[in-house]
Amino acid sequence: MFLFSETFFPLKNLPLWAQKISLVSPLTHLVQMSRSFSLGIFHPHLWFNLLYLIIFSLIFFPTALFKIRKRLIK
Repeated sequence: MFLFSETFFPLKNLPLWAQKISLVSPLTHLVQMSRSFSLGIFHPHLWFNLLYLIIFSLIFFPTALFKIRKRLIK
């Protein structure tokens, strides 16, 4: 995830297929938000990043809880 999340280098330097894959990763959205907040730059697209992270969490957090309970309780 680190390679395709704009953590070490800009997404525009990646091939087009990798740019599209990176948009699925929640780390990309989190890095974009963290970078904007640390630089004091607030863009309207940050709301999309926040919405994506909320939806991603609402879907996958319960799934992770279910899986871990199933694995631990057996």
